[in-house]
Amino acid sequence: MHYSAPFLDFHTTITIVAGFSILVLSNFTPTVYFGLLTGVAMIVAILADLTLLALLLLWFKPPTEGWLFSSRKNEKNRKLKRKWSS
Repeated sequence: MHYSAPFLDFHTTITIVAGFSILVLSNFTPTVYFGLLTGVAMIVAILADLTLLALLLLWFKPPTEGWLFSSRKNEKNRKLKRKWSS
């Protein structure tokens, strides 16, 4: 796992929030609200990503390596490898 991934997420979120916060300077009230609400939603999203996602990953531990393929499929692949390697 790359330990810099949360920092990249954080910097991306700050950039997006800064971009949408420019809308606060508008004279059109719905645009101001849109900028504020989008900025707040992005901040809530990054906080949930950095806290809730980590908690859920610890709670529901990912399966071990090879969990994606069933044993039957692995057996079939082994037979094919034996057939082509001989």
